[in-house]
Amino acid sequence: MPDAVQQQKIPLILVVALGGGDARKVKAVELLKSTAGAVLLFTGEPSDELGRTIQYEEAVKLHDLYLKFGAPGGVIPLVVSHDTISDFRVIYDVMVGARITNAVIVDSDYHAPRSKMIASMILSPYFNYSFVTVPTPGGVKYRFGELIAMIRNFITLKTGIKL
Repeated sequence: MPDAVQQQKIPLILVVALGGGDARKVKAVELLKSTAGAVLLFTGEPSDELGRTIQYEEAVKLHDLYLKFGAPGGVIPLVVSHDTISDFRVIYDVMVGARITNAVIVDSDYHAPRSKMIASMILSPYFNYSFVTVPTPGGVKYRFGELIAMIRNFITLKTGIKL
């Protein structure tokens, strides 16, 4: 016979709108509404100081942001994040705390390559996740220098060696 913990309803999937941008939030809410058992997380809201415990006023603003996008009951993280790396730390903490093993991460097509690299370092192999991208206003125009910078950042994050 299952114990009380096994009988709890555990969300099947965490839907994340990564960082800023209303298009990401709109898409995440669409996914939330079409996915049974999903919960929603907006990261990077508020975004002023890394790792600090979220304050009451900030939690209220985030709650109001969920309401604005038609998704009451979104997750209020315990700490604030202000960059992609800390966003993924928040995602990790939420997934561990809520015992969620699957996530769909909504990001812009411009930022997704970098976000996928960071996700592979923080979420893999512990969680299953996938990305859904929304178009970047004006389109994506990678330049050779930007790709080199992304590769350098990846190597620095993986090895600790600054190039």
